[in-house]
Amino acid sequence: MISPARPEHLEWLTELAVSSADCSLTSGQLTSYLEKNQLLIVQSDNEQPVGLIAYRKILEEAELDQILIAPDFRNQGLARSALIQWHEHLRNSNVKSVFLEVRDGNVPALRLYQHLDYQVTGRRKNYYQFADDKHDALLMTKVLDPSE
Repeated sequence: MISPARPEHLEWLTELAVSSADCSLTSGQLTSYLEKNQLLIVQSDNEQPVGLIAYRKILEEAELDQILIAPDFRNQGLARSALIQWHEHLRNSNVKSVFLEVRDGNVPALRLYQHLDYQVTGRRKNYYQFADDKHDALLMTKVLDPSE
């Protein structure tokens, strides 16, 4: 379901990122994540790339910078499954806590994170701006239970 991204994935990942209103990653940023081994491909059951996870890991903490599933594959539980696998990968790397930031109006993402036991730990007022509309950023944290 998830696997490390490889250089041959970059063109597809860049197209996915550029085509999404919920992603601001550039080709250069994706390359940087790839070089640091912090870019994962989300795959369908037939191993077709359908999304990405970009993150940073520092000692016992990780930050989810982006999870993105291609539009044709959304609402199939792929993001949830990918995050569960990613959490297991992090646990195996001795990560204890995961952090993320999400736009307050991004209801599908909020539901997903809450379902996976992320807790809101902060708010950045008017952090995101789309045209004339401003949204808060919610800061969320999950403590990785080693027994899960």
